[in-house]
Amino acid sequence: MSSKVMAIAAHPGDALFTMGAPVAKSVHDGGAGVFVSLTVGEKGNPESIPSDKYGDMQRDATEKAAKVLGAEVEFAWVPRR
Repeated sequence: MSSKVMAIAAHPGDALFTMGAPVAKSVHDGGAGVFVSLTVGEKGNPESIPSDKYGDMQRDATEKAAKVLGAEVEFAWVPRR
């Protein structure tokens, strides 16, 4: 029986680090996986990178990682420009 594993976290990297393996296993076994980030993590930026650019970097990295695993990505909130 295939299943869908949903990993929900406040910041993009959090779900990947904590639930990446179970999501990957679900996909590998014929199921599905989705990473849901409540934000793009733009407030965790180093002082040398503007918040909007850092949020874009976090979103891009999360989308690339999910694609490698064969999973989906959803962001509950993306800041307006």
